[in-house]
Amino acid sequence: MQKTPLTWNVYRIKLLHQFKNKRNP
Repeated sequence: MQKTPLTWNVYRIKLLHQFKNKRNP
């Protein structure tokens, strides 16, 4: 398995934040 780069973690966090903002503006 490939190691997940830090950029991927940041990208995923950003997506989670956007998802939360959409559900709870």
